[in-house]
Amino acid sequence: EERLREQSSKLIGRVALESSVSVTEQPHVNAGRTTLEQSIKRAAKGDMEARSMVRENVQTDFMERAYKSGHVIKTVIQKDDRGEYVQFGQTMEEMHANSLRHISNPILAKRARIEAHNGLRQQSFSDSGILRDYALVTFSAVSNEASVAAAKSAGFFTDSMSCAIQVVCDEDDGASATLDAAFVSGAEQGQQVQRFDIDAIVKVAERLGVDYTGLTSEEILGRQLLIRKDILQEGVLDLVKMYDDAVEAVTGRQVFFGNAHAGSNKDYAAQRQISEERAQNAQHSIEATTNRLIADSGSITGPRDATRRLHEQNDAALKQRIVTDHTIDSGVLGEKARVHVELARHYYQTGQYELLNQQYQLVEQTGESSSCPTGISKKLGESSVVGGTGIQVEQSESAIGAADDCEFKSKECPQCHKKDVLTVAKDGVFHGKCGCVSKKGVKNILVETVSTDKSRRSPVQENHKSSVSKNPIDVLLGKGESKPTSGNGTLFAQSD
Repeated sequence: EERLREQSSKLIGRVALESSVSVTEQPHVNAGRTTLEQSIKRAAKGDMEARSMVRENVQTDFMERAYKSGHVIKTVIQKDDRGEYVQFGQTMEEMHANSLRHISNPILAKRARIEAHNGLRQQSFSDSGILRDYALVTFSAVSNEASVAAAKSAGFFTDSMSCAIQVVCDEDDGASATLDAAFVSGAEQGQQVQRFDIDAIVKVAERLGVDYTGLTSEEILGRQLLIRKDILQEGVLDLVKMYDDAVEAVTGRQVFFGNAHAGSNKDYAAQRQISEERAQNAQHSIEATTNRLIADSGSITGPRDATRRLHEQNDAALKQRIVTDHTIDSGVLGEKARVHVELARHYYQTGQYELLNQQYQLVEQTGESSSCPTGISKKLGESSVVGGTGIQVEQSESAIGAADDCEFKSKECPQCHKKDVLTVAKDGVFHGKCGCVSKKGVKNILVETVSTDKSRRSPVQENHKSSVSKNPIDVLLGKGESKPTSGNGTLFAQSD
């Protein structure tokens, strides 16, 4: 750890001294490596290996945007001929250097310094052969060193306090590693102030013989655990089970991946399979975004522009897909967009395409998606063997806003059940002319029509004014004649 402290200090210091040129743009630093931008340009020239790299970036980013809990991702991390981990064409050190160079948000900058040290530790443990027998475990929870608003602004999904549990270990031959990660909820949906994730993580660590008591999320992030691989027969799923047990002890309620769950039937292995099927079902969207990035290669101006376009296009792809894919939580774009997603889904299923267009436009306007915030503590420190199980490696708005205000006619009031009720949505509160008021959204309200602002017409709506029988979402998803409109990761720092 003393050597790693010195190494990470040099890395952080080197990046701090850089001026306006990013690490990925310095040939002497990035010699022989490939950025996302370079892979896109190589793919445009027919390089299939480069295309696979672009596609992997797209898929990882998209899945992290779409699924915030109850999802499992397993990824192989290759090594180069020097034994260094290589992901997205860069070594881990280069990826973390890029994050340190480009991040300006103070919350993420702090976590990026932690991640940089963690990445160097992982490489060191691999070089020494430790990761052939042990798994390196990281708990990455939403920052609790800042306000909920500040954490959300930094890119964390605060509605359910989404938390990532990561397990990394080398294969037996040492030629590659496996990153097994699960996303769990850290709070009851929408109840940000009642988060339980930190208390649950403390209990998991205690079960493994390590004391996390009183640590912040950032300190926990930096205090990785080494756990013997033979203890984690099901990889990260074994830790998810421990986490759920801990949440149930803390909250007194049944959970599955941190989410409220009725009954005792919790099939963790099946959830891994479901996660794989989700990825397969999203292949059309992933392929479309990959093709669009490669087609636009000539206009990409640099590494950061490539990453920006990836984010924008996956954001647009998610807003299209969420209307038809009910495996995606309707709240993944935020509470402000949830009601519009649910109404858009209803209109899609019932063939009311004009109303679908109105709600889809509001999904675009109010929805906010994010993949994992870049970042992995605060103190740079020491290793200690604890017990026989775990080794602690220590490093010393939820309402609809004014833009969403509208009037509509509810077929039935969900409270008094009066029919055809004119309803006004104002600042997240729904006022029915029947006298009922609801702050719960309109999940069960079936809307007919009446919009107060006829100027809000989406591009999809404009393109189909004369043909409401054509399903606009099908067109957006590539099932019609029109092309998708262009719009807008990994658990380690993203390559650019």
